[in-house]
Amino acid sequence: MSHILIQNLSCLQHFDHNGKVFEKRDVNIAINAHGVIEKISSSPITLPDATIIEGDQLLGLPAFVDCHSHTLFAGNRSAEFQLKCQGASYLEIAKQGGGIVSTQKATAAASDPELTNLIEQRIEAFLQQGVYGLEIKTGYGLTHTQEIRHLRILRSIQKKYQAKIKIWITYLGAHAVLPDQNKAEYLKTICNQTLPAIAAESLADFVDMFVDQGFFGTVYLQVQYQKATTLGLRCKAHIDEIKNLGAADYAAEHPFVSVDHCRHTTLKQLEKLQQNNVQVVLLPATSFYINEGFVHMQDIRQTGVKPAISLDYNPGSQPALHWPLLLHLGMKKMGMTTEELLHATTIAPLRALDEDVQDWCFAEGQKCKITLFRASDLAELAYRYGENLFDQGWVYL
Repeated sequence: MSHILIQNLSCLQHFDHNGKVFEKRDVNIAINAHGVIEKISSSPITLPDATIIEGDQLLGLPAFVDCHSHTLFAGNRSAEFQLKCQGASYLEIAKQGGGIVSTQKATAAASDPELTNLIEQRIEAFLQQGVYGLEIKTGYGLTHTQEIRHLRILRSIQKKYQAKIKIWITYLGAHAVLPDQNKAEYLKTICNQTLPAIAAESLADFVDMFVDQGFFGTVYLQVQYQKATTLGLRCKAHIDEIKNLGAADYAAEHPFVSVDHCRHTTLKQLEKLQQNNVQVVLLPATSFYINEGFVHMQDIRQTGVKPAISLDYNPGSQPALHWPLLLHLGMKKMGMTTEELLHATTIAPLRALDEDVQDWCFAEGQKCKITLFRASDLAELAYRYGENLFDQGWVYL
């Protein structure tokens, strides 16, 4: 590739080596043939034979990172949407054989090529909205065989897309249990079969569990965590979406990478998580879809927590693959400032994925990771949430 010169970029909102957000206006950026930023200047840059990008109507942002997605699934649950609209709860639908189990059936029936095609379509949709970092969870296999199948599919896709998007894979076998499964026996299978297989083949970057009312309790989390860590696997947990079961206290006392949802996590628990460097991930688009309240920044700023927010794309509780909606909800329903929003969609998600933030910063000598939007600032993206204002990205991994 040739050199790239972004001329007269109207606004650059990014972050430095220390994860500090900054803003520059009317800036010129030179990127060399290897994707490294050669120069950032308020003065014109002369670069013969470079590809010129006219930036005078554009906004430059970091590549967005989505640290919580359930992108691997087949089928849809539009029938359940009708039930939800008539007042049925998540747990009521699950008890009727819907929810996660219905998606498990559809996903099991899909062939490897069919699943691969679905996942790749969704990855392309993320890319077209400026998302260049994406965590993908399993969790619709719910058996050893199916979960391992899904992890192998994801590893193959991860390798195929490694130059275009950074993908992290999370094993979420403990998402639910099938109707004919015993929860304790399934956990034994996870610990004795699946986790050792994952470690042996390096199939996942993280191990997760859905700890909540009607799913798995904190005692199950403790068992899985102990087994996973002995195998060298890093752990996450879904917690406190429906009810607080005390999982936050356990996570705060152990080196969990992140805890996600946290709608009912107490301020005291949030403070403990913050003190122990466990990244909190909030999912406002899910709160919007299930119509059950948002965590507001005004309530949690005092804890020192700087949360990540994620789209939580999934077939049941958040089926909209539309990133601008997340930005809108972060500001409108969570009360985030634009600086908090930028942090929550880039820096904090990287920390939730145990990634070095410095590798994604914007500085001379650094591999370029910039996305361009047809907007004046980040607030405009949130304000115009019905549109996708993404123009193009120059992201080198």
